[in-house]
Amino acid sequence: MRRAILHIGTEKTGSTAIQAWLDQADGALAEASYRYCVTAGRPNNTRLSAYARDPQIIDDVRMRQGLRTPADVVAFRNTFARALAREVETHAGKTIIFSSEHCHSRLTTIEEVQALHDLLQPLFDQVQVVVYLRRQDRVATSLYSTALRAGQTRASVLNPDQINTIFYDYDALLRRWSAVFGRETLTVRLFDRDARHDFSVVQDFADLLGVVAVEPTARPNESLSRERQEFLRHMNAFIPLFVDGRPNPARGALQRYVKGGGQGRRPARADAQ
Repeated sequence: MRRAILHIGTEKTGSTAIQAWLDQADGALAEASYRYCVTAGRPNNTRLSAYARDPQIIDDVRMRQGLRTPADVVAFRNTFARALAREVETHAGKTIIFSSEHCHSRLTTIEEVQALHDLLQPLFDQVQVVVYLRRQDRVATSLYSTALRAGQTRASVLNPDQINTIFYDYDALLRRWSAVFGRETLTVRLFDRDARHDFSVVQDFADLLGVVAVEPTARPNESLSRERQEFLRHMNAFIPLFVDGRPNPARGALQRYVKGGGQGRRPARADAQ
């Protein structure tokens, strides 16, 4: 049976840590007859959302793939589909693992999820969809640091464009993916680090695979302190993420030093409710 495991996030539930482990665990995965997909991009399989999202939308993920127009997206889709089919055929007999939280945050319509399904359906007899859920106010808090890393300048912790939207609607998320892939394919897990300090999403995901995980020593996407958040917010106003549609090289070296530092800002209770 040709089988795949598709980890779709959600955002801010340790997806980067899972991907960092998968990216360096080729040996252990191969021994257990798994392969972490290369064609979809590593460590994060962002080409999945670049493929499946509405072709009229040119977002930062597509820009990083060099896609500037809907015509570019159509050409990319054809090239990517052929390359993915070759990888799956080359590694027949192994379960292919995919992981990208952008499947949660970027594929927000039935049509977009269907596009991803239609890509995978000819290649696999079974696709297991794995999703982690986290309390939404804590997701919003964590997303603020991510937004600043992505070049945003807003002072509000909560993104006004995402409040009361489909981004935080887990019921809609599960219904959307169930409708396309089938309810029986979904494995729903609780991201429990907020309640249990010993919780490891990497260990939890590895347990699902039946593989022993050796976690990376560096912790990715550490929370920014309030001071670092403010520095990055003001820096973004003067050093944008993209220049002429291309990543700004002036940001790279500087942004690598703006990380960690502890607990950042939190939304007011009234706003979170």
